[in-house]
This record gives sequence, structure tokens and C-alpha cells, in this order.
Amino acid sequence: MAKYKFTPLDFYNYILLYDLRFSEQNRIIEDFFQVHNSELASAYRKDLSLLRKEINNIKICNTAMDGELNEVAVILNELKVKYKFAPQKDDYLFADYFKMVKLQLLYSGITYKKVKLRTLLTKFGYKKRTEQVRKDLVNAIKAIGLHPYLSKRAECEITKIPLDSIISFRLQ
Repeated sequence: MAKYKFTPLDFYNYILLYDLRFSEQNRIIEDFFQVHNSELASAYRKDLSLLRKEINNIKICNTAMDGELNEVAVILNELKVKYKFAPQKDDYLFADYFKMVKLQLLYSGITYKKVKLRTLLTKFGYKKRTEQVRKDLVNAIKAIGLHPYLSKRAECEITKIPLDSIISFRLQ
């Protein structure tokens, strides 16, 4: 599914989170393009320069002051740059969160990401584990290639563990 594919916005968010130097940004983007190409949104799989350009366009738009935003939109339109100022859809929240976790595991030097299940659900405004929430959570984790573990590296089924369990997400 397209929502589980990595986009320039995912890389921009990661770069922003870690305040990466330009050389480190380029290394990560190039490595992901070469090693994890099938996980990129289809528009960026064949063109590394397009991926870099779109990330840069997002940087420009997100660093513009409120009064400059309309001017930036006009300039990007004149340059025929396709950047949308669109709100995030709710059903993409788990996908976006786990894409960020995967980038952290791949490039920040950590080997796992721990979070309490209740905290994870609360972050996204959920109070109960409805069937739809369970399905969205499992789909996002599987599609992005993460594996949930309880203590002692025991892989778990996230839909069946207690809410107060601490889960470690790892790559295979």
C-alpha cells in the first residue's frame, strides 16, 4: 500500500528530528535509495535527484514564515514543483510513526525502539483497542518490516498482549 512507502516528507521529518548535517543527510538518502529502493514511493524509485529535490522543497516550505508561505507556493508553482500543503490523514498516523522508527533503527545507531502499548495508542488519541485500531497497527508494523518483541527478545502478537506491556520494535 502506498501509505507504507517512504516519501520525501518522511526523510525530512527524520532529518529535522536528528538535526543532521548535509553530508549525513545525503549519505542516508543515497543509502536508502540504493538498499531499500522498493520501500520508496514509486515516483522516487528511479530518480535519486528527484527525491533530493522534493526533500529540499519541503525544507523550503516548512522554514518559510507564515507571511511568506503564499509567496513560496507561487514560486514553486512557477517552477512547476508539485508540493501540496495538505493536512495529514488519520489513517496514516501509524504508518508515519513506524516509518520514523524504521529510519531510526537503520541510521541512528539504535537497535530497538521501546514503547508501552498504552502510550503508543494514547499518542494517537485512542482510548481502546478496537478491531480497526488493531488491524491498522498490525498492518503498519508488518508493511514497514518491523517486529514487535516483549522482554528477552520473545516475539509477540501485538493484538494479544496487555495494554501495559512494553514492546521493543526491531528490524529482522
